[in-house]
Amino acid sequence: MLVPLLQTTGQSSKLKTLATASAIGLAAVTIAPELLARGHETAAVTIFPIGAAILLVSVMSALRLVRCPRCKSPWLQFALAENSVGGWLTWLTTFSVCPDCGLSSDQIDKVPDRDR
Repeated sequence: MLVPLLQTTGQSSKLKTLATASAIGLAAVTIAPELLARGHETAAVTIFPIGAAILLVSVMSALRLVRCPRCKSPWLQFALAENSVGGWLTWLTTFSVCPDCGLSSDQIDKVPDRDR
């Protein structure tokens, strides 16, 4: 039986970490205008760019780093482009064969560790 490829390659924890960082960045960007409206200009002007940077870096990192260890196909980009708005995350966490090169979880021991 094939296991989800994201889990087999150890990339689910990477994706969770980057998603957490994205949520923190989004929270900071969302809170900053409220701080500004309440008269906390210094805090708002400090928090907004830091939150925006965290959000941008974490999203861009996830798009580049969650990929096939064999062919380097960007799985997150594929999931977002080829699946519905409500289905991309389910596909990403359950797929067991790389859509580009056919790598499956039962073949993963043949891929060198340095490429994971």
